[in-house]
Amino acid sequence: DYQHDIFVSCAREQYDVVLESIVKRLEEQESFKVFITERNVQANECKMGTTLANLDKSRFFMICLSNNFCEDQWCEFETNMAMQKTLYENAGNVIVVLLEDISIENMNKQLWWLVRNEEYLLWDENEDTSELFWIKLRSRLNSINSNGQNIPMSNLS
Repeated sequence: DYQHDIFVSCAREQYDVVLESIVKRLEEQESFKVFITERNVQANECKMGTTLANLDKSRFFMICLSNNFCEDQWCEFETNMAMQKTLYENAGNVIVVLLEDISIENMNKQLWWLVRNEEYLLWDENEDTSELFWIKLRSRLNSINSNGQNIPMSNLS
């Protein structure tokens, strides 16, 4: 059973943008349950243990990819754990969101593989043109469950 629809991973430098522009809409307008480490892990909790427990309780793992993300060891840890979960569950539940143009030199092999092999979404801060991003994201979230089967999330409990 999943407690969260989406586990969001982003670099600290993009946290405010991701929280205000993406997470806020996912929760308030799209009614998804979102876990984001920087917000949901309490000061008295073990960050690593809480993160791993909530990653396991999340249907999707969303990487908000930036050059800062590529250089952040915590983001690399979250990505590694999500990829292990994906391989173990044989599920296509990783969503890559490109927040900016990424320098190839900054990407490790795993991130490079994800960008090359996953259908990534381009974030657009312009409200007038960002609707395509939301259409594609909504379609992705509603079409694939944790087993890679094409059934709407509304049919899952």
